Amino acid sequence: MNTSETFVTYLGKFLGLALIAGAVVHFGTIGGGYLRYVVTAVAGLTMMVIANVAEGRRSGLKMNASFFAAVTILSVATGFLSGGIQHYIDNPRYAGWLLVVGLTIAFSAYHRVKLSRQSAVARLVIYGLAVLLVVVTLTLPDKAAPSHHSPAKSVEVQEGHH
Repeated sequence: MNTSETFVTYLGKFLGLALIAGAVVHFGTIGGGYLRYVVTAVAGLTMMVIANVAEGRRSGLKMNASFFAAVTILSVATGFLSGGIQHYIDNPRYAGWLLVVGLTIAFSAYHRVKLSRQSAVARLVIYGLAVLLVVVTLTLPDKAAPSHHSPAKSVEVQEGHH
């Protein structure tokens, strides 16, 4: 693969990740207009998967349904981590759960891609913990701190965002 192809792969992975992270975190911090966050996340996920497949082919990884599932899950989980870090001050409870769930799932998916022999019990425990954390998150009250996403801010501040 030449330098330009490597750059496009690199760009696809990191721009895709940024789009996923933005969509995930803003879905929970801004509210309204959810369709645009879904479209943004799908665009980012598509970029990430295509770039990871290109990189996987280059490095000789086995491409199968398990690989695609793991890369997709890893992309979204890493987006959770990135978005949670960026907006922790805006909504610590939401961002905190994004971090916990993202780290748990990213860890598992990474090991699935890199170490194809992770035990079924370990996967069950990790995924079970992630599901439990999601259920707990859904039951917690939303106590977002005032932020640059707060409706009380002026339109000029909102337009200058990201």
